Amino acid sequence: MKIRHYGWMSANSKISVDEVKWLVWIMLGWTFWLASGYAPQTKKLTAPMKCIECGGEMRVTEVTYRSLGSLGVRPEHGQTFYDSG
Repeated sequence: MKIRHYGWMSANSKISVDEVKWLVWIMLGWTFWLASGYAPQTKKLTAPMKCIECGGEMRVTEVTYRSLGSLGVRPEHGQTFYDSG
């Protein structure tokens, strides 16, 4: 039995598996860092935001992407990223 692969899986394809992974990550809205493990900052981080009422420092505890509806993912089951701090 002979199996034929078309597109990026074919033997003479110029695109690598890593490039396909990168394209999928970009489409899903994930972050992809090349080899370094962290994204370098071009500017120094500014001072954290302050609460208007008490003046305390505010920090991000959760970032939720709600724009996945176009991909068929319901917002209540969307990707949630929690802050490590």
